[in-house]
Amino acid sequence: KKIVEAMMSPITIDPFDKVNVIRTPENSPAGCLGLLAGKIAEETGRPTFVYSLENGICKGSARSDDERFNHVKQMLDGVKDYLISYGGHPGAAGFSFAPENELTIRNHLLQYPVTPHDTTQYYDLQITPQEAEEVLQLMDVCEPFGKAMEKPVFCMPCHLTGPENIRYMGATGDHLSISFPRTECRAVGFSLREQYKKDGCPIHMNLYGQLGWNWYRGEKRPQLLIKDYEKY
Repeated sequence: KKIVEAMMSPITIDPFDKVNVIRTPENSPAGCLGLLAGKIAEETGRPTFVYSLENGICKGSARSDDERFNHVKQMLDGVKDYLISYGGHPGAAGFSFAPENELTIRNHLLQYPVTPHDTTQYYDLQITPQEAEEVLQLMDVCEPFGKAMEKPVFCMPCHLTGPENIRYMGATGDHLSISFPRTECRAVGFSLREQYKKDGCPIHMNLYGQLGWNWYRGEKRPQLLIKDYEKY
């Protein structure tokens, strides 16, 4: 995590690009390129290609913002003659190429007709914090979840009495923890502190995320893992 954060800090992203094509410093940790691409794709809502020069060869990873519409492996198909190797699937891919082909590959990816990221919040069911435990017990019967049967996404309206229901957690306080009055259910949003503060620390929100059990000292309590939220 620290390595990815260090790699992220010097990167400048053009707000007008529809695709992120980013070259990191030479010999960047190859095992972190995919993590970095995923983080940038998630934060910007764009297909992202990250690569670094290593031993005279550019090697990289790609992540899609939405694999239903923007197929990163197909995006690379258009420059396969300029690649040394590549492969993957709609959501993620790996690739390598000679430095002399960098400009051609970059131009192709930057001009690719991608589908703009859909910012609509889709969810399967709206529930209250008080209903979370009962819903989780039903979900336990349906497990395991996977590609053919994905874990449901919930919308949980959040009406807090005040800032006393919010706290920041983690070694550096980067994560958001929300406790709901009159219930043991809570919600956790990793790396959401800065976004929450920029939004004015709202206490009325729709939280979007997935339910799970939080185990602590042999006891379990319902917990919503926040993927996103909207204030109102």
